[in-house]
Formats: sequence, C-alpha cells, structure tokens
Amino acid sequence: MTRTLLTAIFLTLFSQTAWGLTESEFSQALSVAELDAAVLKVRDNCQSQIGVVETSRECKCAIHYANFANETAFSIQYERCLKGLAAADKGEELVKSLKDWQERIETADKTSVDTVEPKQSTKFTPADINRIRNHVAACWSPPVNSAGAIQVNVDIDVTLGRTGKVLAAEVDDKMLIASDRTYRVAADEAIRAVFKCSPFPEPENGFAEKTNFIFSFDPRFLN
Repeated sequence: MTRTLLTAIFLTLFSQTAWGLTESEFSQALSVAELDAAVLKVRDNCQSQIGVVETSRECKCAIHYANFANETAFSIQYERCLKGLAAADKGEELVKSLKDWQERIETADKTSVDTVEPKQSTKFTPADINRIRNHVAACWSPPVNSAGAIQVNVDIDVTLGRTGKVLAAEVDDKMLIASDRTYRVAADEAIRAVFKCSPFPEPENGFAEKTNFIFSFDPRFLN
C-alpha cells in the first residue's frame, strides 16, 4: 500500500517538473546571481527560453544554482546538474527524496523475505576520521567574500564510491542555505573542498560499494 502510494506521488510530481520561463522569472534569476559566471549562464541559456513551454535543462540548472557565491562550487554543481547528478529545480529535489524513500522501503521489504547477507557498510575508526579531516583540511580555504563565513559550521552530506571517489556532496540544511547568505558562502566553499579532495583516503576496513556520511566543517579544526 505504501509503495503504491509513493509511486503515484512520484509520477504526479515528475509530470509537474516541466515549467515555462517568464520574463519576470528571468529578471529575478539575473538579480540573485552573484557570480559573473552565473550571470552569463542564466543570460546565455535562458534569455531565448522566455515563453517556451518546456524550459531547457541548461536554463533550469543555471537558475537553480544562480545564487552560489563560490565560482568553483557553481561550476561543479552546474555540470553535475547537466548530467542529471544534481537537481535542476525544487521539484526534482522533492522527486529524488520520494524516490529514495521508495527505494528504502523496497529494500527493507526485500531484505525481510530474502536470505542473502546484508550489504557491507563502511566502518570508520577514530584514526580514519582524523585522517579524513586532515585530508579535507588541506583542500579547504577560508571564505573571503563574506564577513563571518569563516566562523560558520556547515554539515555536508557526502556520498563516496567504492574507491573513495566523491559521488555527491550537498548541504544538509537546505532551508538555512536558502535564507542565510553567510551560511551559503561557507557551504559553497565546503562543497568545493570536498570535491577537490576526491578521492578520500581509504579506511582501515575499506569502503563499501557506497558510503554516506555527514562531514561537519568546523573552522576550529580546519585551519
């Protein structure tokens, strides 16, 4: 019953992700863009899309990440968005969350009737955690374009592959990043550092097929 309901919600939301760009939305996207690169992406990819029934993914990605304050982080997220590895709008973010929820339910259902061994999970020792912290610290630079950003703690949801390669890095508190510019600047630098430090050092017991964890960027331990 739950799986059927989730599938219906997923399909309904997926069908609603198409949207047309208005001139007002185009102007608003330009006004929130803080980087020259973001302004160029919005202008070049979206100006011709005004009034079009289905806006291109290039335009959606440019608008969705237009408020990034770090050039490298914007470039990385924009390219990931074009490849479908990052959401192009709020609708896609919600659809992905529901899809992940559905997959967890299906996995739990399957595990309850199967006799196969559960998948291996990555176990981090205290030494592993220190090694990862030092590894990322070498890639992190204090934000310089926003007063107070260097004092902000940011939690990043990180996903690694079997070789330690960074598959995804997203801010855990999405509501705060949307409302607080200082937090957004600190988060942009944190995401940039995570991708720059890929791959991560292997823990003592090795990586699982996929490893997901929260990395807390605390300037007190990264300087």
